[in-house]
Amino acid sequence: MPRFGVLDDEDGDFLKNFTKGNATSDAKSSMLSCVSPDARSVHLIHKNSIETHALPLKGTFEEEDVHGSPNKDQAKSVIRTPLSCIPQEDWVELVCVEGENMPQREYKDGCLWTVLPLLCLYSRHSIYLLKLGYPSDDYSIIEDVIEAFVMECTQPFQSLLLENGEDARIVRVRSAPFRRLGFATSCPSGSMAALISSQSGNNVCRLCLYHGESAAVTIPLEDFSQQYSEVLEEEPQSFVDFSFGQSNSNSLLATLSVHLLKSNGEVWGASPILFDGSMVPTAEFYEACEVLDEMYEDDSSSEFKKRQCHAAEFFVKQAFVAMQPQGTFESSHRVARIHGGDGNRSTLWPVQLQGPLFTVKHDNSMATCIEPFFCRNLVGMALASTKGLDFCVLSPTALLPRFTLEEKGMELNAALEALCWVVEHVSLEGSTTKTCRLVRDPVLDIMLHCITDRGVMTVTTYALREASAQIMQASVGEGGYCATRAWMGIELPQQSDVCVSGALVSGDAHLGHILVVFLSSGQLTAVNLTEARVRYESKQLPQQKGQNENPTPDTALQAMEATPAFHEQLETIWGRIESGLLNMSKITGSSTHTKDIDAGLLAAALKVKRDCEEDVIRHIKYLKKSQSIRLAEMKKIIIVQVEQVKGVNKSLKNCKDRLKNTLQKMKEIEQNSKLLAARSDSVLQSSKDLKPKLTNADLEYFKLIQRTKEMCDGWEAQMGDFQQMAVDYNHIPDPINFSYEESYHMRTLLKQQKETIDQNIQRVGETKASLRELIKETGIVTEDSEFEEYNSPAGGE
Repeated sequence: MPRFGVLDDEDGDFLKNFTKGNATSDAKSSMLSCVSPDARSVHLIHKNSIETHALPLKGTFEEEDVHGSPNKDQAKSVIRTPLSCIPQEDWVELVCVEGENMPQREYKDGCLWTVLPLLCLYSRHSIYLLKLGYPSDDYSIIEDVIEAFVMECTQPFQSLLLENGEDARIVRVRSAPFRRLGFATSCPSGSMAALISSQSGNNVCRLCLYHGESAAVTIPLEDFSQQYSEVLEEEPQSFVDFSFGQSNSNSLLATLSVHLLKSNGEVWGASPILFDGSMVPTAEFYEACEVLDEMYEDDSSSEFKKRQCHAAEFFVKQAFVAMQPQGTFESSHRVARIHGGDGNRSTLWPVQLQGPLFTVKHDNSMATCIEPFFCRNLVGMALASTKGLDFCVLSPTALLPRFTLEEKGMELNAALEALCWVVEHVSLEGSTTKTCRLVRDPVLDIMLHCITDRGVMTVTTYALREASAQIMQASVGEGGYCATRAWMGIELPQQSDVCVSGALVSGDAHLGHILVVFLSSGQLTAVNLTEARVRYESKQLPQQKGQNENPTPDTALQAMEATPAFHEQLETIWGRIESGLLNMSKITGSSTHTKDIDAGLLAAALKVKRDCEEDVIRHIKYLKKSQSIRLAEMKKIIIVQVEQVKGVNKSLKNCKDRLKNTLQKMKEIEQNSKLLAARSDSVLQSSKDLKPKLTNADLEYFKLIQRTKEMCDGWEAQMGDFQQMAVDYNHIPDPINFSYEESYHMRTLLKQQKETIDQNIQRVGETKASLRELIKETGIVTEDSEFEEYNSPAGGE
């Protein structure tokens, strides 16, 4: 596969130091923080609670209300939510799964609550979806901390995790491809995807989707760890991470695809992965349909490719339905409906794994994570391994929807390799870290942040832009700007017990380009990325000749000492004037008449004049100019010093006034303290002379309490007797064990008694019938109703 502009790492030494000593840090997570949808606050895990800090952090900027909140106390305070309802575990990551906008306030139990964004907190064995909030009008601020509560706590994938029991292991949980993150779709709040593996048997993997508001869970990709293992003749490797595709061109097709990373560096793909209720602009929907239709009509496409394009277009048209139109105009968005309808809907077709797209292999390396990286008209991604970072691109139409109902299509998989490229590599030679995480920069699309427990490294690269321009045949020459740079945003000492627990970047336009790093000690650190980038790039500029390459703090002092004093400069000029005067020819005697001037005298006079102008007048003018300049500078210095002296005098006066006030207050405090001591002493003496005495009313009250206690004791004794009587009444006698013969005789006796009773009942009925006929014949009654009245006790009398 071709490579574009492979980086020769010039900072290998510092990258080795950056990743040195991380082999034992697998148990520590560096992703326990996330940013809210509006990029105005950060959420982090600290001491079994979730803390929400508003940006900018307190103390990093001027104390002004840049949050737009009517209540400055809420904007500057920390919102802390204890996680007492959740068992404490080794958390892996905190993910914000809120939708496109911040949640609104809501009423609960007759109170207005401020609701925080939906958060997902997961470990290797459990996933929690948390809804946090606090009463808007009844909150308390204690030491700048607002106490919040867990309003709702659910486990979206609990049933799936219980199926595999203790063998289930959660590899990674990601939020749905929200449009605020640069994807094509707008998914419902709470939507997320989870990669779950089973360590028993054949290490089966599942890609599970939670569809947010509908609370439905689907498994579009299941049991895919073993696919193509026989064809590739390799041992199956475990999947370690996944991500969604992102591109400006054919953005809908790119968003429907997912990229899965194996530990051996292989990248696989799958499409379509769609969330129920997702909305997409109608223009992007039609763009995807046109692209699929053109690929289907292309004569160069194979039969497999045409069948795949036809199925993909059928899926897109059936999955995205038009929203309710407004008047005569078509709706601006289409919404995804993957549930409901008959069983033949294409949205229920199982998805097939595609690939491998490409393989990034280095000696003795293991891939750790994958992250989408913006690449204009292509789909870009960044892969992190124990040896470094690799930047890759692929065509947005490389991963079209493919289903398991079709043939495996190894021909299509082979064609994928021609649509994928590795364009850049940043070496991390000597790295052994397994906890590396990549964070995209929301401000600059050329920047990526690599987070470990020892620090945060920032990488900027133009290689993907250049690769996109060359692949798309843009008018860019071979000498394009493909520089890749890496520098440390923050670095912790190797011997320190403090580690990085999370890092994120704020993309808010009012706050600037800020990197917020959260340490395990609870400290928050803000780094201005713009300033850090300028500093690093300025250090990389070539040094000018004669410039001190290692400047010291005493450089300015040395420069001042090397400059000669003004009187020394004047001495040099006076020496030149004096020597000029001594060299001049001396003319004595009376004046020479004009007619007596000859050529010799004229030449001597001109020489004297020239020497005077060159050696005397010129130096005198320079001396006068220097004096004027120095005099002006001295006047400015004097004016500034006078102002400084005035300021010092004013400060001294203020200090004296404060000292005077302080001394006066000290005297008042001493007098008050003496007065308080005297009062305390008198109160103490008075309290010693006091003896407690009860009134008659108090004594009567105590007697009443004693009588009431005795009555209650009597009632309790009676209740005990009643309980014993109830136990005796409800006592079940001990069972009597009869022999088999005795039990048989008893059952026979009961059966015969039942037969006798039935015979007697039958005889009574027959007697009643005979009596009824006899009464009718005698004419006493004529109807059955009259017979019933006559047969009743009242009638019988």
